[in-house]
Amino acid sequence: MLKINIIGKEKQAEIPSNWQELTSEQIIFIYKEYFYLLKHGNFPLFYDRLLCKFMPQCKKKVVFFKDNKHVNASEIANIIFAYLWTYDGKNLHFTYNEIQNHLPKFSVNNKNFYGPKDLLFDLTFEEFQAALTAQNEFFDGDKTAIDKFLYSLYRCSDKGKRAEYNPDFPTEKLKIYKKIHEWQAAMIMHWFSNCINYIQKGDIVVNGKTVNFSCLFPKKVEEEKKKNTLGWQSIIFDFAKDGIFGNVRQTEKQKLFDILILMLDYYNKNEEMKKEYAKLNSKHKK
Repeated sequence: MLKINIIGKEKQAEIPSNWQELTSEQIIFIYKEYFYLLKHGNFPLFYDRLLCKFMPQCKKKVVFFKDNKHVNASEIANIIFAYLWTYDGKNLHFTYNEIQNHLPKFSVNNKNFYGPKDLLFDLTFEEFQAALTAQNEFFDGDKTAIDKFLYSLYRCSDKGKRAEYNPDFPTEKLKIYKKIHEWQAAMIMHWFSNCINYIQKGDIVVNGKTVNFSCLFPKKVEEEKKKNTLGWQSIIFDFAKDGIFGNVRQTEKQKLFDILILMLDYYNKNEEMKKEYAKLNSKHKK
């Protein structure tokens, strides 16, 4: 935590100094303000609102000093909230890389819609495919795809659980997702992208064991699968052909991480076979 002395008062203000020190409520507040910053481009207002949130004293007239010199609120906020940005020499980039789902539910028409667990841990392969396909369609210019994307991840409760995904869910019923706040939809899509990126690159603990799936996503294959979901569908067909989880429909219902673990197992076995073959080939040449 960043500690700031309050002049004239014998106390300090404590402000989070990185994303990890923020609560979910604070992260949601920051993301909402970031979304409006993108729409309106008003950095001073963005910083003023953050200061008022994290330093209530700013609601009154406050004079800021740095190195015994007077600085305005925007300058001090730029220092306090520096962790929100990275600079590549040309542009500022928002550093929201959270894989925790800080927006586990939202409400529309007095109905609660529930989303996946952190890092998509409870998402099925079918839901993952549907969300990824809709996201790609959205980025390709189909703005209506956001409704399909949200339905793939967030649904009403059914006996205490998120209702089962229905690939034939009536299109007209998807209209309810249009009532979600724009910043909420943006935050969910941003979080989903963060999760995909982390799954492709980070160390993940699954069933008490640390695994890394990066070998399954070499750069060229990764880019191709982002554009062509048939790459993912072929995996389903291969597993269904072997009858590991059952038919195609049963395989699609498996958890995303169950599929990834099996893919990793196949990959490791294949690499071992390659090594054994290389050894035998080397001996044969001798």
